[in-house]
Amino acid sequence: MFELTKENIIDYLKEKLPRFDFSNSVKVSKIGEGDDEAEGQGFINFMYKVTGKDFSLIVKQGLKKPRLESIKVVLPEERNLMEYESFRVRYGIIPKYVPKPYFQDMENHIFVMEDVSRLRIVRFIWNEDGILPDFGRQIGEFIAASSFYSSEFYLSREDFRELRNAFTNTKMRKILEDWIFLRKHDLGDSVDCKEFAELFDPECDPELMEACYELRRHYMSHEEALIHSDLHTSNIFADKDEMKVIDMEYTFAGPISFDLGYLLFNVIGQYCASGFRPYESFEQRRAFRMNMLETLSEVVTSFRKHFMEYWKKDAKSYYKEAPASFVEHFLDQMIPDLIGYAGIVNMYRLTSMHDYPDFDSIKDDESRIHAKKLCLLISKKMVLQRNEYHSMEELTRDILKIEGIYRKSI
Repeated sequence: MFELTKENIIDYLKEKLPRFDFSNSVKVSKIGEGDDEAEGQGFINFMYKVTGKDFSLIVKQGLKKPRLESIKVVLPEERNLMEYESFRVRYGIIPKYVPKPYFQDMENHIFVMEDVSRLRIVRFIWNEDGILPDFGRQIGEFIAASSFYSSEFYLSREDFRELRNAFTNTKMRKILEDWIFLRKHDLGDSVDCKEFAELFDPECDPELMEACYELRRHYMSHEEALIHSDLHTSNIFADKDEMKVIDMEYTFAGPISFDLGYLLFNVIGQYCASGFRPYESFEQRRAFRMNMLETLSEVVTSFRKHFMEYWKKDAKSYYKEAPASFVEHFLDQMIPDLIGYAGIVNMYRLTSMHDYPDFDSIKDDESRIHAKKLCLLISKKMVLQRNEYHSMEELTRDILKIEGIYRKSI
Protein backbone atom coordinates (compact mmCIF):
# COMPACT_ATOMS: atom_id res chain seq x y z
CA MET A 1 0.00 0.00 0.00
CA PHE A 2 1.19 3.50 -0.85
CA GLU A 3 1.93 5.50 2.32
CA LEU A 4 1.79 9.28 2.21
CA THR A 5 4.68 11.46 3.40
CA LYS A 6 5.33 15.18 3.29
CA GLU A 7 7.76 14.49 0.46
CA ASN A 8 5.45 12.53 -1.87
CA ILE A 9 2.05 14.05 -1.17
CA ILE A 10 2.21 16.82 -3.80
CA ASP A 11 2.99 14.45 -6.66
CA TYR A 12 0.20 12.20 -5.45
CA LEU A 13 -2.34 15.04 -5.38
CA LYS A 14 -1.29 16.40 -8.77
CA GLU A 15 -2.29 13.07 -10.29
CA LYS A 16 -5.49 12.59 -8.31
CA LEU A 17 -6.86 16.14 -8.17
CA PRO A 18 -5.95 17.97 -11.39
CA ARG A 19 -8.61 20.62 -10.67
CA PHE A 20 -6.25 22.22 -8.13
CA ASP A 21 -3.04 24.07 -9.04
CA PHE A 22 -0.16 22.51 -7.09
CA SER A 23 2.55 24.17 -9.16
CA ASN A 24 3.28 27.27 -7.05
CA SER A 25 3.96 28.00 -3.39
CA VAL A 26 2.20 24.96 -1.96
CA LYS A 27 2.72 24.43 1.77
CA VAL A 28 2.49 20.96 3.35
CA SER A 29 2.27 20.28 7.08
CA LYS A 30 1.71 17.02 8.91
CA ILE A 31 -0.97 17.35 11.55
CA GLY A 32 0.45 16.45 14.91
CA GLU A 33 3.93 17.90 14.32
CA GLY A 34 3.23 21.58 14.89
CA ASP A 35 2.47 23.75 17.90
CA ASP A 36 -0.82 25.06 16.58
CA GLU A 37 -3.82 23.71 18.52
CA ALA A 38 -5.37 22.26 15.37
CA GLU A 39 -2.14 20.45 14.60
CA GLY A 40 -2.28 18.43 17.79
CA GLN A 41 -5.72 16.92 17.38
CA GLY A 42 -6.52 13.29 16.70
CA PHE A 43 -4.91 10.13 18.05
CA ILE A 44 -5.77 7.75 15.24
CA ASN A 45 -5.21 8.96 11.69
CA PHE A 46 -2.34 10.35 9.65
CA MET A 47 -3.35 13.73 8.25
CA TYR A 48 -1.76 16.45 6.16
CA LYS A 49 -2.75 20.02 5.47
CA VAL A 50 -1.95 21.14 1.94
CA THR A 51 -2.38 24.83 1.18
CA GLY A 52 -2.01 26.61 -2.14
CA LYS A 53 -2.87 30.05 -3.46
CA ASP A 54 -6.58 29.37 -3.91
CA PHE A 55 -7.25 26.26 -1.82
CA SER A 56 -6.58 24.49 1.44
CA LEU A 57 -7.07 20.74 1.77
CA ILE A 58 -6.96 18.09 4.46
CA VAL A 59 -5.58 14.74 3.27
CA LYS A 60 -6.35 11.85 5.60
CA GLN A 61 -4.95 8.32 5.45
CA GLY A 62 -6.11 5.41 7.58
CA LEU A 63 -3.41 2.88 8.51
CA LYS A 64 -3.53 -0.11 10.83
CA LYS A 65 -1.24 1.69 13.27
CA PRO A 66 -2.59 4.75 15.11
CA ARG A 67 -0.76 8.07 14.78
CA LEU A 68 -0.30 8.19 18.56
CA GLU A 69 2.10 5.36 19.36
CA SER A 70 0.84 4.95 22.93
CA ILE A 71 -2.48 3.61 21.62
CA LYS A 72 -1.96 -0.13 21.35
CA VAL A 73 -4.72 -1.20 18.98
CA VAL A 74 -4.80 -2.51 15.42
CA LEU A 75 -7.24 -0.41 13.42
CA PRO A 76 -9.35 -1.41 10.41
CA GLU A 77 -7.94 0.35 7.35
CA GLU A 78 -11.36 0.31 5.67
CA ARG A 79 -12.63 2.85 8.24
CA ASN A 80 -11.43 5.46 5.79
CA LEU A 81 -14.00 4.39 3.19
CA MET A 82 -16.73 4.57 5.82
CA GLU A 83 -15.70 8.04 6.93
CA TYR A 84 -15.56 9.46 3.41
CA GLU A 85 -19.03 8.07 2.66
CA SER A 86 -20.27 9.52 5.94
CA PHE A 87 -19.00 12.95 4.91
CA ARG A 88 -20.75 12.57 1.55
CA VAL A 89 -24.07 11.62 3.16
CA ARG A 90 -24.02 14.48 5.66
CA TYR A 91 -22.71 17.01 3.13
CA GLY A 92 -25.67 16.04 0.96
CA ILE A 93 -28.07 16.60 3.86
CA ILE A 94 -26.75 19.79 5.48
CA PRO A 95 -23.64 21.13 3.69
CA LYS A 96 -23.34 24.31 5.75
CA TYR A 97 -22.12 22.27 8.71
CA VAL A 98 -19.86 19.74 6.92
CA PRO A 99 -16.49 20.17 5.13
CA LYS A 100 -16.75 19.42 1.44
CA PRO A 101 -15.41 15.95 0.52
CA TYR A 102 -13.35 15.97 -2.72
CA PHE A 103 -11.83 12.58 -3.43
CA GLN A 104 -11.26 9.06 -2.17
CA ASP A 105 -8.58 6.49 -2.98
CA MET A 106 -10.07 3.21 -1.79
CA GLU A 107 -6.95 1.16 -2.53
CA ASN A 108 -4.68 3.28 -0.33
CA HIS A 109 -7.28 4.36 2.26
CA ILE A 110 -6.88 8.06 1.53
CA PHE A 111 -9.43 10.80 1.19
CA VAL A 112 -9.30 14.55 0.65
CA MET A 113 -11.66 17.17 2.02
CA GLU A 114 -11.99 20.90 2.55
CA ASP A 115 -9.74 22.38 5.24
CA VAL A 116 -11.81 24.31 7.80
CA SER A 117 -8.97 25.54 10.02
CA ARG A 118 -10.00 29.12 9.24
CA LEU A 119 -12.29 28.30 12.18
CA ARG A 120 -11.11 27.17 15.63
CA ILE A 121 -11.69 23.98 17.55
CA VAL A 122 -14.60 24.57 19.92
CA ARG A 123 -12.85 22.86 22.84
CA PHE A 124 -10.02 25.42 22.77
CA ILE A 125 -12.36 28.36 22.34
CA TRP A 126 -14.13 27.23 25.49
CA ASN A 127 -10.88 26.52 27.33
CA GLU A 128 -10.15 30.23 26.84
CA ASP A 129 -13.65 31.10 28.09
CA GLY A 130 -14.83 32.16 24.67
CA ILE A 131 -18.59 32.27 24.05
CA LEU A 132 -20.12 31.04 20.79
CA PRO A 133 -23.58 32.64 20.85
CA ASP A 134 -25.11 30.47 18.12
CA PHE A 135 -23.40 27.15 18.87
CA GLY A 136 -26.30 25.43 20.64
CA ARG A 137 -28.70 26.20 17.83
CA GLN A 138 -26.21 25.18 15.14
CA ILE A 139 -25.19 21.82 16.61
CA GLY A 140 -28.80 21.00 17.48
CA GLU A 141 -29.76 21.66 13.87
CA PHE A 142 -26.88 19.52 12.60
CA ILE A 143 -27.84 16.54 14.76
CA ALA A 144 -31.53 16.90 13.88
CA ALA A 145 -30.94 17.12 10.12
CA SER A 146 -28.31 14.40 9.83
CA SER A 147 -30.37 12.01 11.96
CA PHE A 148 -33.86 12.69 10.57
CA TYR A 149 -32.83 12.48 6.90
CA SER A 150 -30.91 9.24 7.48
CA SER A 151 -33.78 7.63 9.40
CA GLU A 152 -36.70 5.45 8.39
CA PHE A 153 -38.99 8.35 9.26
CA TYR A 154 -37.83 9.89 5.96
CA LEU A 155 -36.22 7.11 3.89
CA SER A 156 -38.08 4.15 2.45
CA ARG A 157 -37.59 1.09 4.60
CA GLU A 158 -35.54 -0.47 1.80
CA ASP A 159 -33.24 2.56 1.50
CA PHE A 160 -32.89 2.81 5.26
CA ARG A 161 -31.87 -0.83 5.56
CA GLU A 162 -29.34 -0.46 2.75
CA LEU A 163 -27.89 2.61 4.47
CA ARG A 164 -27.81 0.85 7.83
CA ASN A 165 -26.06 -2.17 6.32
CA ALA A 166 -23.57 0.01 4.46
CA PHE A 167 -22.56 1.63 7.77
CA THR A 168 -22.41 -1.46 9.97
CA ASN A 169 -18.88 -0.36 10.93
CA THR A 170 -18.41 -3.22 13.41
CA LYS A 171 -14.69 -2.82 14.06
CA MET A 172 -14.79 0.91 14.84
CA ARG A 173 -17.96 0.58 16.92
CA LYS A 174 -16.27 -2.07 19.04
CA ILE A 175 -13.75 0.51 20.24
CA LEU A 176 -16.46 2.65 21.81
CA GLU A 177 -18.58 -0.29 22.95
CA ASP A 178 -15.65 -1.70 24.91
CA TRP A 179 -13.75 1.42 25.98
CA ILE A 180 -16.56 3.70 27.10
CA PHE A 181 -19.15 1.31 28.45
CA LEU A 182 -17.04 -1.59 29.75
CA ARG A 183 -13.66 0.14 30.17
CA LYS A 184 -11.88 -2.68 28.36
CA HIS A 185 -8.87 -1.26 26.52
CA ASP A 186 -5.10 -1.48 26.18
CA LEU A 187 -4.25 1.99 27.43
CA GLY A 188 -3.15 1.18 30.96
CA ASP A 189 -4.95 1.29 34.30
CA SER A 190 -8.63 2.18 34.28
CA VAL A 191 -8.28 4.79 37.00
CA ASP A 192 -5.22 7.04 36.89
CA CYS A 193 -5.99 9.00 40.06
CA LYS A 194 -6.59 7.07 43.28
CA GLU A 195 -8.81 9.88 44.62
CA PHE A 196 -11.38 8.97 41.97
CA ALA A 197 -11.60 5.24 42.60
CA GLU A 198 -14.23 5.68 45.32
CA LEU A 199 -16.39 7.79 42.97
CA PHE A 200 -16.22 5.64 39.88
CA ASP A 201 -15.30 1.98 39.94
CA PRO A 202 -18.05 -0.02 38.21
CA GLU A 203 -16.50 -3.34 39.22
CA CYS A 204 -17.12 -2.45 42.88
CA ASP A 205 -20.55 -0.89 42.30
CA PRO A 206 -23.16 -3.36 40.95
CA GLU A 207 -25.74 -0.62 40.33
CA LEU A 208 -23.29 1.41 38.27
CA MET A 209 -22.12 -1.67 36.40
CA GLU A 210 -25.73 -2.53 35.53
CA ALA A 211 -26.27 1.00 34.21
CA CYS A 212 -23.13 0.70 32.04
CA TYR A 213 -24.41 -2.51 30.49
CA GLU A 214 -27.92 -1.12 29.99
CA LEU A 215 -26.66 1.99 28.21
CA ARG A 216 -24.31 -0.15 26.12
CA ARG A 217 -27.25 -2.32 25.09
CA HIS A 218 -29.20 0.74 23.95
CA TYR A 219 -26.18 2.04 22.07
CA MET A 220 -25.72 -1.27 20.27
CA SER A 221 -29.34 -2.14 19.51
CA HIS A 222 -31.28 1.07 18.78
CA GLU A 223 -30.79 1.52 15.02
CA GLU A 224 -32.66 4.79 14.53
CA ALA A 225 -30.46 6.80 12.15
CA LEU A 226 -26.85 7.40 11.17
CA ILE A 227 -25.05 8.85 14.17
CA HIS A 228 -21.64 10.51 14.33
CA SER A 229 -20.80 8.62 17.55
CA ASP A 230 -17.71 10.76 18.37
CA LEU A 231 -19.28 14.22 18.48
CA HIS A 232 -17.09 15.95 21.05
CA THR A 233 -15.83 19.52 20.92
CA SER A 234 -12.42 18.67 19.41
CA ASN A 235 -14.33 17.41 16.36
CA ILE A 236 -16.19 20.69 15.82
CA PHE A 237 -14.71 23.87 14.35
CA ALA A 238 -16.51 27.18 14.78
CA ASP A 239 -16.45 30.92 15.12
CA LYS A 240 -19.26 33.27 16.11
CA ASP A 241 -21.00 32.75 12.75
CA GLU A 242 -19.96 29.40 11.27
CA MET A 243 -19.64 25.77 12.40
CA LYS A 244 -18.22 22.60 10.78
CA VAL A 245 -18.25 19.01 12.09
CA ILE A 246 -15.37 16.64 11.30
CA ASP A 247 -14.01 13.15 12.14
CA MET A 248 -16.84 10.81 11.16
CA GLU A 249 -15.10 7.42 11.16
CA TYR A 250 -17.30 5.95 13.93
CA THR A 251 -20.55 6.51 12.00
CA PHE A 252 -23.18 3.76 12.15
CA ALA A 253 -26.95 3.38 12.52
CA GLY A 254 -27.54 3.90 16.22
CA PRO A 255 -29.55 5.82 18.84
CA ILE A 256 -30.01 9.49 17.98
CA SER A 257 -29.74 10.35 21.68
CA PHE A 258 -26.10 9.24 21.75
CA ASP A 259 -24.83 12.15 19.65
CA LEU A 260 -26.73 14.59 21.87
CA GLY A 261 -25.33 13.03 25.04
CA TYR A 262 -21.79 12.71 23.69
CA LEU A 263 -21.74 16.41 22.81
CA LEU A 264 -23.23 17.45 26.14
CA PHE A 265 -20.58 15.61 28.18
CA ASN A 266 -18.15 18.33 27.03
CA VAL A 267 -20.57 21.10 28.00
CA ILE A 268 -20.91 19.70 31.52
CA GLY A 269 -17.15 19.17 31.72
CA GLN A 270 -16.51 22.78 30.77
CA TYR A 271 -19.01 24.00 33.34
CA CYS A 272 -17.25 22.06 36.11
CA ALA A 273 -13.75 23.04 34.96
CA SER A 274 -14.68 26.72 34.74
CA GLY A 275 -15.66 26.68 38.41
CA PHE A 276 -12.04 26.06 39.41
CA ARG A 277 -9.80 27.65 36.79
CA PRO A 278 -8.64 31.24 37.33
CA TYR A 279 -10.51 34.25 35.92
CA GLU A 280 -9.75 37.94 35.78
CA SER A 281 -13.12 38.76 37.29
CA PHE A 282 -16.17 37.18 38.90
CA GLU A 283 -18.32 38.55 36.09
CA GLN A 284 -16.23 36.82 33.41
CA ARG A 285 -16.48 33.47 35.21
CA ARG A 286 -20.20 33.86 35.76
CA ALA A 287 -20.88 34.78 32.11
CA PHE A 288 -19.07 31.73 30.80
CA ARG A 289 -20.65 29.32 33.27
CA MET A 290 -24.13 30.66 32.56
CA ASN A 291 -23.44 30.20 28.86
CA MET A 292 -22.56 26.54 29.44
CA LEU A 293 -25.80 25.92 31.34
CA GLU A 294 -27.77 27.73 28.65
CA THR A 295 -26.02 25.64 26.00
CA LEU A 296 -27.12 22.43 27.77
CA SER A 297 -30.75 23.34 27.18
CA GLU A 298 -30.27 25.11 23.85
CA VAL A 299 -28.70 22.09 22.12
CA VAL A 300 -31.68 19.88 23.00
CA THR A 301 -34.24 22.63 22.33
CA SER A 302 -32.75 23.32 18.90
CA PHE A 303 -32.55 19.63 18.08
CA ARG A 304 -36.19 19.11 19.02
CA LYS A 305 -37.38 22.23 17.15
CA HIS A 306 -35.60 21.31 13.93
CA PHE A 307 -36.49 17.61 14.12
CA MET A 308 -40.18 18.57 14.42
CA GLU A 309 -39.85 20.94 11.44
CA TYR A 310 -38.30 18.21 9.30
CA TRP A 311 -40.97 15.77 10.46
CA LYS A 312 -43.84 18.09 9.50
CA LYS A 313 -42.25 18.86 6.14
CA ASP A 314 -40.73 15.55 5.02
CA ALA A 315 -41.86 12.60 7.14
CA LYS A 316 -43.30 9.75 5.11
CA SER A 317 -47.06 9.93 4.57
CA TYR A 318 -48.03 7.26 7.06
CA TYR A 319 -45.94 8.93 9.76
CA LYS A 320 -47.67 12.23 9.06
CA GLU A 321 -50.94 10.41 9.69
CA ALA A 322 -49.75 9.40 13.17
CA PRO A 323 -50.99 11.39 16.17
CA ALA A 324 -48.83 14.40 17.04
CA SER A 325 -48.10 12.70 20.35
CA PHE A 326 -46.16 9.95 18.53
CA VAL A 327 -43.16 12.08 17.54
CA GLU A 328 -43.36 14.11 20.74
CA HIS A 329 -43.17 10.89 22.78
CA PHE A 330 -40.26 9.68 20.64
CA LEU A 331 -38.33 12.87 21.41
CA ASP A 332 -39.29 12.84 25.09
CA GLN A 333 -37.93 9.30 25.44
CA MET A 334 -34.46 10.50 24.40
CA ILE A 335 -33.92 12.61 27.54
CA PRO A 336 -33.02 9.82 30.01
CA ASP A 337 -30.67 8.08 27.57
CA LEU A 338 -28.86 11.22 26.41
CA ILE A 339 -28.32 12.22 30.05
CA GLY A 340 -27.03 8.73 30.81
CA TYR A 341 -24.70 8.78 27.80
CA ALA A 342 -23.32 12.21 28.75
CA GLY A 343 -22.64 11.00 32.27
CA ILE A 344 -20.99 7.72 31.33
CA VAL A 345 -18.66 9.32 28.77
CA ASN A 346 -17.58 11.94 31.29
CA MET A 347 -16.90 9.27 33.90
CA TYR A 348 -14.81 7.32 31.42
CA ARG A 349 -12.83 10.35 30.28
CA LEU A 350 -12.21 11.62 33.80
CA THR A 351 -10.80 8.35 35.07
CA SER A 352 -8.95 7.00 32.03
CA MET A 353 -5.41 7.52 30.85
CA HIS A 354 -6.54 9.85 28.06
CA ASP A 355 -5.88 13.57 28.29
CA TYR A 356 -8.99 15.62 29.00
CA PRO A 357 -8.04 19.15 27.87
CA ASP A 358 -11.13 20.77 29.43
CA PHE A 359 -9.61 19.96 32.84
CA ASP A 360 -5.93 19.74 31.92
CA SER A 361 -6.03 23.50 31.28
CA ILE A 362 -6.32 23.96 35.08
CA LYS A 363 -2.67 24.23 36.16
CA ASP A 364 -3.18 24.01 39.93
CA ASP A 365 -3.33 20.33 40.90
CA GLU A 366 -5.74 20.73 43.81
CA SER A 367 -8.15 22.87 41.79
CA ARG A 368 -8.04 20.41 38.88
CA ILE A 369 -8.85 17.47 41.15
CA HIS A 370 -11.76 19.38 42.70
CA ALA A 371 -13.13 20.18 39.24
CA LYS A 372 -12.89 16.53 38.18
CA LYS A 373 -14.46 15.26 41.42
CA LEU A 374 -17.38 17.63 41.00
CA CYS A 375 -17.88 16.45 37.43
CA LEU A 376 -17.70 12.80 38.54
CA LEU A 377 -20.33 13.35 41.23
CA ILE A 378 -22.66 15.04 38.74
CA SER A 379 -22.00 12.40 36.08
CA LYS A 380 -22.57 9.48 38.44
CA LYS A 381 -25.98 10.84 39.40
CA MET A 382 -26.79 11.37 35.72
CA VAL A 383 -26.04 7.72 34.97
CA LEU A 384 -27.76 6.17 37.96
CA GLN A 385 -30.84 8.41 38.01
CA ARG A 386 -31.19 9.11 34.29
CA ASN A 387 -34.75 7.78 34.16
CA GLU A 388 -35.90 10.39 36.68
CA TYR A 389 -35.12 13.30 34.32
CA HIS A 390 -37.74 14.68 31.96
CA SER A 391 -36.04 17.90 30.87
CA MET A 392 -32.67 19.61 30.72
CA GLU A 393 -33.95 22.18 33.20
CA GLU A 394 -34.28 19.41 35.80
CA LEU A 395 -30.69 18.37 35.07
CA THR A 396 -29.49 21.97 35.43
CA ARG A 397 -31.12 22.27 38.84
CA ASP A 398 -29.37 19.09 39.98
CA ILE A 399 -26.00 20.31 38.67
CA LEU A 400 -26.34 23.51 40.71
CA LYS A 401 -27.51 21.58 43.78
CA ILE A 402 -24.64 19.08 43.65
CA GLU A 403 -22.12 21.86 43.11
CA GLY A 404 -23.44 23.75 46.12
CA ILE A 405 -23.14 20.69 48.36
CA TYR A 406 -19.66 19.88 47.08
CA ARG A 407 -18.32 23.40 47.62
CA LYS A 408 -19.53 23.36 51.21
CA SER A 409 -17.60 20.12 51.75
CA ILE A 410 -14.20 21.45 50.65
